[in-house]
Amino acid sequence: MLRWLKFFRYNPFAIEVAARYAWKRRSGRPLLGVGVLGCGGGGLMHTSHYLWHLETDVRAVFDPSGRRFADLDKRFPYMDRRVLRTTDLQEVLRRPDIDLISVCTPDHTHADYVVAALEAGKHVLCEKPMCTTLEDCERIIRAADGASTVFLVFQQMRFVPRNVAIKRLIDSGALGEVFYAETGYIHDMRHRVTEFSRWRLDPRQFQHPIFGGCHHIDLIRWLAGEIDEAHTLGCHKALPDYPADDTYVTAMRLRSGAVCQVLTTFGPRVPTEFHPIRIYGTRGSIHDGTVFLDNGSRVESRPLGAREYRGAPDFRAQISHFVDCVRGRTEPLVAARDGARTVAACWAAIESWRTGRPVAVPQIDGAPERDRRDAAAGIRHLESRTAGPEPMILRVDHLGIAVRDAEPLLPLWEKLGFTVGARGLAPAYATHCQFLSHANVELELVFPAGPGSSVSSFLERRGEGLHHIALEVDDLEAEMERLRAAGMVFVDAHPQKGAKPGMKVAFLHPASTRGVLVELVEYRRGSEGESVDER
Repeated sequence: MLRWLKFFRYNPFAIEVAARYAWKRRSGRPLLGVGVLGCGGGGLMHTSHYLWHLETDVRAVFDPSGRRFADLDKRFPYMDRRVLRTTDLQEVLRRPDIDLISVCTPDHTHADYVVAALEAGKHVLCEKPMCTTLEDCERIIRAADGASTVFLVFQQMRFVPRNVAIKRLIDSGALGEVFYAETGYIHDMRHRVTEFSRWRLDPRQFQHPIFGGCHHIDLIRWLAGEIDEAHTLGCHKALPDYPADDTYVTAMRLRSGAVCQVLTTFGPRVPTEFHPIRIYGTRGSIHDGTVFLDNGSRVESRPLGAREYRGAPDFRAQISHFVDCVRGRTEPLVAARDGARTVAACWAAIESWRTGRPVAVPQIDGAPERDRRDAAAGIRHLESRTAGPEPMILRVDHLGIAVRDAEPLLPLWEKLGFTVGARGLAPAYATHCQFLSHANVELELVFPAGPGSSVSSFLERRGEGLHHIALEVDDLEAEMERLRAAGMVFVDAHPQKGAKPGMKVAFLHPASTRGVLVELVEYRRGSEGESVDER
């Protein structure tokens, strides 16, 4: 049990991924074969999401040294042991059962792997940044133009529902002409830069933070237009061992005449990464999740109504987009020239930092008809995916354990390393809930709050033990509607108040889940991310 909990701490999505992986392999459906190049943080992330996706099957993983294969076994113990693990790239590229390649190697190596995979006839998804030099941009563009397969760049900020909604507002003219925008990549990387390897600290081939945080330069391009000039200032206070400054402010002039600013910082002391955004137009403005619109007599505000960056759901959306492109359901949102323009803007920002003067962004030759068609179709498809009935399960929230009384058990769980948290009441079920936590693992001891408690009959039939698995969802009502449409049955007709402030819950009937009681959980958040009471 403790070994499993330790594993779960580092894999909060493990149960969901393992279950989907097992189901699709039993289903007999035709799957797209996947090869992942690189076993660092990016490669492990891509591997997880291909294991999760119901149309893909990971068949090979490449690592130049082979030292990282042990991480695969630790993180994905449920993955088929026959998956090829190799230090020979050609062994992956020669396999006819591999259709897709994800390039997740260090940034400066991307071009070599992308070109080799495209020339081998594979569909290629390349981690951001697409590459780190203008010469490599040209190599990738030539290879992509000459290929009959799909090439796509992994730019995750374009897949965040908040940003998709902002893009829709700007393109519709609701904000008028954008004249200023600012955003930022605020990420405590003090541990991350050496978590998987030390290549980011190599003075010759290190990852420049502006390339590492290229997400928001790309986001500015996508939302507000092409960048003509960049001027960057930096300082070196937060990561003293890093071979470059760790914090940068890049001011940019756009082709439209608007001005923008991007903050990139690798060393802030913050609990999680932040991606703030401010946009000002001649008819309206946006502050993160709030829209301000000028109605002629006064400025009205309303919520944007789309969630912010959450990590895994946005990564999965990109994997799904890649699969959709390969299947012919849409066209790439970020093709080769689009990826190259972000690299060129980053290059200008870095060159400005080095020289202390503004630097013009090198111009990438005009997009051919294929790229223009691809970008337009990709945006339409992304909007439909954002609005459509896509799975919105975010993570395993907690495991519920049925007990007759929580109080006598608390010393036991404290000995096991758990911290005793809050105790709440789930009124719809007449159930007390005692929460316990250890790192990223949370348990809920559920016990009767009085006559008619829903847990009483469980205790009579089965005794104490595992009661339910709780999955956090982004929108509980939407997820209930989606699952009902898929033929699943709920115990609850409507969301019920949970045992924590701001918590809404609903239980799937065990008949729909082969005897497993599954609880769906949604947390309503305040402006700073804290839970708020349902009133």
